[in-house]
Amino acid sequence: MRKLISKFGSITVALLLVSLFVYLVVSYVNSNSDSIWNSVKIDIVDTDKYSFVSELDVRNVINDFNYTIEKTHIDSIDIYSIKERLLENNYINKVSVYTGIDGSLNVVVSQFEPVLTINTPVGLYMLNVDGESVLVNGIINVDIPYITTENRYNEFNKFYRNSINNDISIADIVGIICNFANRIRNDNLLSNLIVQININLKGEIELIPRFGADIVVLCDLVDLEKCDNYIYKLKRFYENISSENNLEVFSVVNVKYKNQVVPNNK
Repeated sequence: MRKLISKFGSITVALLLVSLFVYLVVSYVNSNSDSIWNSVKIDIVDTDKYSFVSELDVRNVINDFNYTIEKTHIDSIDIYSIKERLLENNYINKVSVYTGIDGSLNVVVSQFEPVLTINTPVGLYMLNVDGESVLVNGIINVDIPYITTENRYNEFNKFYRNSINNDISIADIVGIICNFANRIRNDNLLSNLIVQININLKGEIELIPRFGADIVVLCDLVDLEKCDNYIYKLKRFYENISSENNLEVFSVVNVKYKNQVVPNNK
């Protein structure tokens, strides 16, 4: 009887060892399978606003690294190098690259965020809040100010050299222009009157009206941050000529001079 029990115990131990071996083999196979790169998941989070970066742009960067789906181990993918390469694209503002336990390579992209578009002699640029710029290469589905200029946008600070604020940055100038453009847009009278804002070669702010004068010279760029008086004079001028029915008489109206409006007849 004792021998039978001993034999039965040996068989049980052997079965347990076999089961453990099978479990370890299966676990190893599953673990090995999970560590294989099997997919790419790309999320461009602001595609409803901008279309500067596509999924194809991201995939092309990943493809440059010569990794192979279903063959490359997920832990051998250099996610930091992929991130750095993606950030070389000026239309990408932020990017996150990480691997998932499901064998996926995940890329989350935020695009360049423009606050202003400027049409210059050398191209149409987008500028962000830091004054950084890129050429427009896609669709902008948000309402941001559109400015024209005969200057290079990154030389705007030259107009401040003889002013008190002579060390102003391009980013600060961008903010001033944006605030002014938004003020025009939010003013009931001016939003209906003004169709375009231009910065001419002299650094003057020119407004293109929908009717009346061809051009209104409002003020110098250096005075744009304190433009209340100029806007007041412009409104009063248009109120007066509207009451006199003289809307189409003038070609250029200049309100930049202190305490006066200088109109030129057509």
